[in-house]
Amino acid sequence: MVAEIEKLVRTLRIEVELSHLRTKDGREVDLLVRLSHGSYLAFEVKAGERASPVDARHLRGLKDLLDGPLLGGFVLHQGRAIEVWDHGLYALPAAALIARAL
Repeated sequence: MVAEIEKLVRTLRIEVELSHLRTKDGREVDLLVRLSHGSYLAFEVKAGERASPVDARHLRGLKDLLDGPLLGGFVLHQGRAIEVWDHGLYALPAAALIARAL
């Protein structure tokens, strides 16, 4: 999924920086997108058809580790449900993200 997002960003010539995060204490975020104005979007990718708030555990408190504001954290999954959780966290179908961008 991360590779697909990277291809989409290049194809559409969207000016963002893509990276991932791994901390010494084991926190890992699959994809960080730094927007041109310095804000971030964070993504976790799950292979299953459902996501739960537990899947967003590495996204919680992430704003304290970044050098810019975190606009939202998203757990991408293979299902169809969109869920709104607390503190700017969401579950989002991966297909919806790609289709929306096209």
